[in-house]
Amino acid sequence: MRAESKSSVADKNPVSTQGVKATLRLLVVDDDASLRSRLVALLSQRSAPAFAMSAADVPSALDALFTRHPDLVVANLALPGHPRGGLRVVLDAVSVGVPVVAVGDAIAPSVAMRLSELRVACVSKGCSAATLLSAVDRALSMPTHPTPARAPATDARAFFGSV
Repeated sequence: MRAESKSSVADKNPVSTQGVKATLRLLVVDDDASLRSRLVALLSQRSAPAFAMSAADVPSALDALFTRHPDLVVANLALPGHPRGGLRVVLDAVSVGVPVVAVGDAIAPSVAMRLSELRVACVSKGCSAATLLSAVDRALSMPTHPTPARAPATDARAFFGSV
């Protein structure tokens, strides 16, 4: 078993091995700039120290996901820029082992169940700050593992049916 350096452990885990909280890298994805700003402020304050990134559409979110390597993604399921909207961001984040909180106007029970099987926390858009923060805590405490590369994350119909 290969030993990891302290910096690489801190990069993967918001709490370092010395018990000192490391900087949490957050990615907030929503097409509403005002909501994005409020979410970034709330999550940054709660998870201080934090480095927050935001994206307004699917291509920007995927770029941030794969180049900036966030520790947590909070994504609106209804986003412009891709036929599956924010679901694409959620599935890609799960596929690389990043904890996710999915936010939606009306998440169907069957979709919420499938997302929970993928260890994704779900909340309704417009939920209270306490509800969102509870979902963030759940997402960060769930074990995450990259999914096998056997099926591309872009084929949401195979996993969710028609959404």
